[in-house]
Amino acid sequence: MDELALYLRLAPEFGGTRFGPFEGAEVRLGTDKDNNDIVLAASLGVFESHLRILRQGPQDLILAPVDRSAPVFLYSGGRGRPKQVTSAVAIKSGDAIALVTEKGPRFIIELDELPEEMQKEREEARRGGGGGGRFGRYGKKLSGEKFKQEGKRQVWTRLLTTGPGQFLQRGYTFVASGQIFLPRNIIMIVAAGFAVGGGWIFGGAQGCKSRGLKKDVGTWSRKYEDCEARVAITSNDRKPEEMEFSALAGQIIGFSGVTDALQKEDALLAMVRTAATDITKNIDDYPITNPTAKHPYFDMREALMALDMEPIAASLLAYAATTRPDQMGFSQVPDASGKPMCGRGPMHVTYRQARQLGLVPTLDALITKNPAEFLEPSGEALRIEALGNTALAAGEAAWLEPGMSVVAMAAKLDNGNTCLYVDSEEGDDRSRRAKLANAIERAVRPEKDGMPLEEENHYPLAAVAMFYAHDMTVINWEERGAALPMAEGIGPALKPHAAEGQWVMERTAEVIARSVVIPCHAMLSNKNLQDVEEAYGSQPDVIDCLVLNWKLNNE
Repeated sequence: MDELALYLRLAPEFGGTRFGPFEGAEVRLGTDKDNNDIVLAASLGVFESHLRILRQGPQDLILAPVDRSAPVFLYSGGRGRPKQVTSAVAIKSGDAIALVTEKGPRFIIELDELPEEMQKEREEARRGGGGGGRFGRYGKKLSGEKFKQEGKRQVWTRLLTTGPGQFLQRGYTFVASGQIFLPRNIIMIVAAGFAVGGGWIFGGAQGCKSRGLKKDVGTWSRKYEDCEARVAITSNDRKPEEMEFSALAGQIIGFSGVTDALQKEDALLAMVRTAATDITKNIDDYPITNPTAKHPYFDMREALMALDMEPIAASLLAYAATTRPDQMGFSQVPDASGKPMCGRGPMHVTYRQARQLGLVPTLDALITKNPAEFLEPSGEALRIEALGNTALAAGEAAWLEPGMSVVAMAAKLDNGNTCLYVDSEEGDDRSRRAKLANAIERAVRPEKDGMPLEEENHYPLAAVAMFYAHDMTVINWEERGAALPMAEGIGPALKPHAAEGQWVMERTAEVIARSVVIPCHAMLSNKNLQDVEEAYGSQPDVIDCLVLNWKLNNE
């Protein structure tokens, strides 16, 4: 039996096409059609010669960027968070590589036997003493049909590894395969907002059937039969309308590890699904679905993403800032014990949470009755008592020195209640996005106080949970090692803490749900998709979003 050959298979979201077998000592990927085995479009940011895969033994492979500045990302075992590769590293079958960005064209490395017909050809050549005609045992490869097949392979490689190509192949397959004409899918599209999204699907498909696709695909597809070939190529592509909610969530967030993490946490998954349904029904409460709107979320996301933090975790945490504070940066929120309190800043942080995150906040208190009584000179006792209760809840028994008076300001909330607060020249760290972002980054660092490794699939979700867990009263955050053991999972870590743990789970689920629903709503309701990508860090697949919308409204 011949030794194993090398294959490169595009990841399912890029069509799943398998390239190879490659039997030489080197396989090259890049844009130069004369010097690469797999040719990709320059519009993706791929270099002329981007990377090489070297074969040094039966199963010994080396991945080497041709240039240190050529971005290459390695997914060990084909999953988890990728690591950028800048020099030669050993790889193995099952690993995956992405070019340009983590979400760029991703190829899975496979070592497998040669196709059966090639094995037979080799066997016949060996029995014939290495003959096989004028050109030896490889002479048969120089047929016109072989050149034609290779030409098609190169064309489809370029098509399938571009954003427009991926979208067109999915849209056409959805129609040409008949999936869209199933009753459940017709209902899905109508319910999801056919006026907005239907044009995406039908537009690509009708272009294909009427030969209008030739103009869209340009030099990649010049003949009508390319439309039929597209169906065959994408026959193994994923079917989002059959995907579970957890799988859709992972696809939309842009990290399949989220799917794996949610599937292992039944209680959290159920909360996320419930929260996503509620957000969908009340989407008007989230003005950030307009990427051009000025909203604290966008500033907070920028601050978090600028730090040395795992990007999915940073992106998720920003969704804690997706509801706008009422006045002076204040809002009414429940704390971990269920008591209504004042939250402040873009992420609605309570005084206790701020203190336990290591921030310097100013005292505040929620007033549910006539605030004038507290603001008048005669209301000093009331002010001291209200503010003292906030300090006491944060573990500060003696917050006011004897003989000191308290002057307070008031911020009226939309619900009619008032946040009484002590004004300070130094201000409140909760309203300073850079200080808030840095405090969060310190609190959720991998391996810190029970946090999982960054490579663990549930790390981004644990980061959100840890942010909210800093409002809990049952943990002494000043004692290192006394925090939550989230390395074994979010649910197991929070379950022993009863109501407070449940509160953290609910807040975490709400943030995850926002990160799924809001970008999809923006995707379906905005014409400028570049705005969507810049605002949320990714551009969700429109079909995934249509299916999500249908599921949340109908299942």
